[in-house]
Amino acid sequence: MPKEKKSRNFPQKLVHPNSRKANKLGAKVLRKQRINRTQEETNLKRGTLIEKLLWFQNELDPDKDMFSKEEMHTIIEKYLHRFDEELEQIDIVKSLKHRKGRQHASREDVILATIAREKEIYQLSGLEVPDVLTVHGCEVFRAWNGEARYLQSLKLTKIIAKNIGTKTEIDNTEQEDQGDDR
Repeated sequence: MPKEKKSRNFPQKLVHPNSRKANKLGAKVLRKQRINRTQEETNLKRGTLIEKLLWFQNELDPDKDMFSKEEMHTIIEKYLHRFDEELEQIDIVKSLKHRKGRQHASREDVILATIAREKEIYQLSGLEVPDVLTVHGCEVFRAWNGEARYLQSLKLTKIIAKNIGTKTEIDNTEQEDQGDDR
C-alpha cells in the first residue's frame, strides 16, 4: 500500500531579491500588466468606435439605400454638434448667480476637447464613418446589431471636410491678379 502524503503547511521558500528566479517572476508580472494595459486600451478604442457607429446608425434615414458625400457631410456636421444641448445646460447652470465656481468643469472640458479633436481630424485627415456611400455598404451597416465581434465586417471610410476654396476659384483669382499687372 502506498504511503499517504503528509499534509503539513510549510511556508514557501523565500526567493532572494537579486536571484534569477526573482527576475523571472518580476518579468512575468510586468508582462501581465503590459498585456492588461494593451487590452484595456483596445477595448476603450473599440468602445468609442462602437458608440460612434451606433450614433450614425440611429441618425441615418431608414428609407434610403445609399447616401451621397454631401449628405454624409451634413450628417457629420450634425455629429460634431451632438453635445450642443449638454453644453447649453452647463451654461445655464453657470449663469445662475448663487452658484460659485464651475460645477461641471470636468465634463465641459472633456466635451470641448473631444469636439476640438474631432473637428481637427475632420479638417485634416478625415473622420472615419461607416461606408454608406454604396448600396452594399449601407445594407451591411444597417444589418449590424452593435456587437463588437461583428465590427470587422463593417467597412469604414474617411470623409474629409469640404475645401472652402475650390481649384477653379483659386485659378480665377490668379488670373485676375495677373490681369492687374498688365
